Amino acid sequence: MYFKDVDHISLQEIQQLVTSKISEGPQLEFKLTPALQQSSEKKEFLGDVSAFANSSGGTIFYGIREDKGKAVAVEGFPCFDNDALILKVTSIIRDGLEPILSIRDFSIQILNLENNRVVMIIHVAQSPGRPHSIAYDHSGKYFGRGPAGKYQMKDSEIRIAMAETAALADNIRKMQQGRFDIALANPPVQLLPGPKIMLQLFPEESIRSKKQHLLDRDPRDARLLRPLGNVDHSYGHNAEGMIHTARQPGAYANSAYLQVFRNGVIETVNTITILPAILDADLIERYVIMAVRDYLAFYKNWGTETLVRCYLTIDGLGKQYLHSQHAILLALGAQIPPQRIIFGELVLHPYDFVFADLLPWFTVLWNAFGYSRSFNFSDGGEWKLADELKLHR
Repeated sequence: MYFKDVDHISLQEIQQLVTSKISEGPQLEFKLTPALQQSSEKKEFLGDVSAFANSSGGTIFYGIREDKGKAVAVEGFPCFDNDALILKVTSIIRDGLEPILSIRDFSIQILNLENNRVVMIIHVAQSPGRPHSIAYDHSGKYFGRGPAGKYQMKDSEIRIAMAETAALADNIRKMQQGRFDIALANPPVQLLPGPKIMLQLFPEESIRSKKQHLLDRDPRDARLLRPLGNVDHSYGHNAEGMIHTARQPGAYANSAYLQVFRNGVIETVNTITILPAILDADLIERYVIMAVRDYLAFYKNWGTETLVRCYLTIDGLGKQYLHSQHAILLALGAQIPPQRIIFGELVLHPYDFVFADLLPWFTVLWNAFGYSRSFNFSDGGEWKLADELKLHR
């Protein structure tokens, strides 16, 4: 039994752990109370959390009595301020591990019992930044988790984990560049001529595990996705997985496509419709934000736990100027962009995406045309078009 979305765990589900006599395992642990006062107790706690982060992830239930590894009673532990406990636990985790465990890689939920007693659930995802050591009190120890529970990692395991993390990022970047070259030179469908905007998403979990998905059978499958910037589209299958295409009535070629590969990679290309000498910044931002939002939601429904590496490129630009309804952009003095704008890598999480996560990309877009930033974002990082389009995230 493996819990991911602890925010929606009920007391009935927790009681079911006892009723079913669920046993601890590589991804599940029961503890009666979180001991967080003494230095040794904090290091023990951090060892438990880091062991899950360094392995396959998992969930710790505090307030459940176990006997020989089986849940036998939901007893809870005293707590008079749930928020204060969550803040304390979060602080210990954030300050006590090296490298820092991202706030996106663990979640905490507290459920109230009677008489000021609670159950606390901590879910820890497999960390893309693993391995994590205990930095608290200069411990420096690394822990992993297996069938027998937590164990201290050997030097050889630590070196392998470090090498795997570095190699994964490098391999994804190589895959991205390879797919980019193929998509431009030999796209899976015929596209209309003109500048192209390409969005690519690589889920680390799928790349690491080399998992293949049955895109035509999974009820959370890719049929509901749509190509970048398009609503009306058709879909089918090809040798790579599932392909979506969008074509305007009477057009001889497609305006966009979306390729969902069996390993979970998403690639979408759109032919940008450009008025004479104008590139619509609002349109580009809207296309990208809506696409990334929907694709990350797809990964979340698929159960993707780890980070998604995202890449954006615009290719084939000419002598265009930038247009936006939220700024007076004068052609005079504005620079002509390069033929190709490479926006760089963003690492996003399906469970914690906000529009402001994409601001670095849009800053690059506006910079390429000679402006200091995207005027579609407030100083606080709010996207001004969200209310107009009734988009909220």
